[in-house]
Amino acid sequence: AQTGFVAAIARNTDRLRALTDDLLVLTGLGSGAFMLVQVDLDLRDLVLGVEKTVGSLVEGRRLDVSFEHPNFPVMVNGDAQRLERVLFQLVSNAVKVTADGGRVACRLRVEGGDAVLEVEDTGIGIPAHEHERIFTPFFRTSAARKLAIQGTGLGLSIAAPIIEAHAGIITVVSEPQCGALFTVRLPLVTAQP
Repeated sequence: AQTGFVAAIARNTDRLRALTDDLLVLTGLGSGAFMLVQVDLDLRDLVLGVEKTVGSLVEGRRLDVSFEHPNFPVMVNGDAQRLERVLFQLVSNAVKVTADGGRVACRLRVEGGDAVLEVEDTGIGIPAHEHERIFTPFFRTSAARKLAIQGTGLGLSIAAPIIEAHAGIITVVSEPQCGALFTVRLPLVTAQP
């Protein structure tokens, strides 16, 4: 019995820490104090990091979760910690809104001069009139509220400005009951002569 209590305390401590981190980032974004530590990095490393981290989220679930990336470096100039946080947010959201028996896919590819990260799920979907609002603080979709899916409504509101600060864009394509596809485009590091 004590083991269960300790595990619950640990989970709630992690949630509180994540909420505090989100609020600090959101405050920094609003005040202009938000700083990026940008270096040339291989996005494949971020995908592999998130793949390892997401294992605990799907433990005991019947979900088909896949990660794909090319067999060559996908170099961007960015803040590895912030970009990994965005990717983890997208994948963890997909896992939360997808019922057992569903599918979550994270794909990295190169298209023209862009690195393209896609997170696709077969979850509850998002009505078209809520697409823009999902990137605002504390907004939770009507379906997530109805199904009492846990969340603060901060993750995507932080993700969008982080991607924009990297000269990238984040978009969503979704319909209710048809899952969602989030796409992040970031400029590739151009080869130096």
